[in-house]
Amino acid sequence: MSTVTHSPFPAYMHPPALDPAVIDCLQPQLQHKHLLVLGGGIMQLPLINIAQVLGIKVTVVDGSLTAPGAAVADAFLHVDLKDAEAIANTAAAAGTIFHGVCTVGTDFSTSVAHAARRLGLPGLPAATAENARYKDCMRSALQKAGLPTPEFMVVEAAQADDGADPAAGWRIFPAVVKPVDNMGARGVQIVRTTGELHHALGNARANSHSGRCIIEGFIPGPEYSIDAVWMQGRLVEFGIAARHIFFDPFRVELGHSFPAGIDDKRRQQLMQGLEDASRALGITWGAIKGDVFWDGSRAVVGELAARLSGGFMSGWSYPLHSGISAIVPMICSCVGLELTPAVQRLLAKPRWSRPVAERACIVPPGVVRHVSGIEQAATVPGVAHIWLAARPGSAVSSLCDNLGKCANVIAVDDNCMHIHTSSDAPADRNVAHEAETASPAGAAATAAREAVELLQIELEPGNPDTVAFLLEPEPQAPLLFQLPQYRECQLDDFSGISMPLPLYAQDLAADAGLDWLGRRVHDHVQVLQQRGLVVLHRETEPCRCGDASRIALLRSLSRGGVRGVLALVESFQQVLENADRSKSEDRK
Repeated sequence: MSTVTHSPFPAYMHPPALDPAVIDCLQPQLQHKHLLVLGGGIMQLPLINIAQVLGIKVTVVDGSLTAPGAAVADAFLHVDLKDAEAIANTAAAAGTIFHGVCTVGTDFSTSVAHAARRLGLPGLPAATAENARYKDCMRSALQKAGLPTPEFMVVEAAQADDGADPAAGWRIFPAVVKPVDNMGARGVQIVRTTGELHHALGNARANSHSGRCIIEGFIPGPEYSIDAVWMQGRLVEFGIAARHIFFDPFRVELGHSFPAGIDDKRRQQLMQGLEDASRALGITWGAIKGDVFWDGSRAVVGELAARLSGGFMSGWSYPLHSGISAIVPMICSCVGLELTPAVQRLLAKPRWSRPVAERACIVPPGVVRHVSGIEQAATVPGVAHIWLAARPGSAVSSLCDNLGKCANVIAVDDNCMHIHTSSDAPADRNVAHEAETASPAGAAATAAREAVELLQIELEPGNPDTVAFLLEPEPQAPLLFQLPQYRECQLDDFSGISMPLPLYAQDLAADAGLDWLGRRVHDHVQVLQQRGLVVLHRETEPCRCGDASRIALLRSLSRGGVRGVLALVESFQQVLENADRSKSEDRK
């Protein structure tokens, strides 16, 4: 049975259950411990829950009094997570004997390191944590160690004010511009010209806490998200997922999948690249999260953090995929619990392998009016969890980073499930890897897609942000489908638009691309035809600026797919209703 979770996320939202053998093994050793957890958001709920299942008391620190983790924690400290000194001071003054401090899915590993040092707890040196957090420090360390890393240039905050060209001398394109100290793809943009570079630097600077940015050479190839934990001098993998990135020139992740579609040799190469990078940064303890590319001949680290991942991976999708959780050994490290080889094998050996897919639901910018279809989405076979962030009144902005998604769905494929037995090789996990290679995530991805399609997130009709996004000649964001925009034509209002909306086969190019769920533009058109909103003409017909209905359809379809056209139609219908209402009042 699937779990449907509304925002704000309720206290009963729990991650996949732990192996009873793990609980029986660790609970006697952990039941009198007390853990300080930085962050009380949805991504920290699995950490809080697992710690409590193992008998550990949890104190949550968060800057929000309404953080869902505050409601389930044993104690709560209201402190801004960016204020490392205040966290350390408040924890020290709390009158509690803490045995460990940690976080998952946040960008506050440096705050964790400061708190650990102040409280005398296991943890990374603050300087090491800062090297992992700041992208320029990470690149310098990898370069110094002779590891694969793109060319890069750091742009200091002061360079924006001295009048000089901050990117003078940079000649490598395509490139990627990033703030040095943010996460979630905030302020990240691919650039291909000097003009794009200067614009992207302004965006990156606005998303940087320090005002510092970094320019890197673009790393080609598929990208993988990896969680791992250091256990007795070895970096042990706890999940390699394929990341699904969209909306070039931005780097927006709209889902991830297990298995990653790689063989055991490639897996070892990716893990070796991550381990080498971790050692180069001086991180040989605790958890590591890496975004690693395969550029065709080698593993290249794109991002690295001294924590486990967010994005539902460490807390939900990998445990669903494998039956084990990286959070357990991470907790053991944080409280200083030494693990015997037998316990390490128990924590690191997958209990099963099955395909898992996480996919996001997005809508055009505007204000949410109504949400429905959740119960129907939850009944799709294979759907395990649905998180709904959008609710009536929620503001939705254009998607240019990993924030602002309206919902997320995780689905599994039990038909391709392989149960691992005690006879499976525990050391190299080859049986698990062979099962992954043989079982693609297709059926799980299909279930997640069907659930996303069933979620009906309606926008307030006529909202200026929605109308501008759909109808302005120049797109405000990357196109979902590459369709004609007729930028020379201005649509000032809905005059000239009539229903049903006309579409001509010549407008639907075969290379229009796929959306983030793998659907073609023809799939969207078919849905719109079934609803009676679009008529597809097979003959050829030139498009003129006077063809307002056709241009409005092409723009809204290319920018928002079915949801974009629905928002267009609802706004148009509101205009008609308002006009009828005015006429009726005039007659009175």
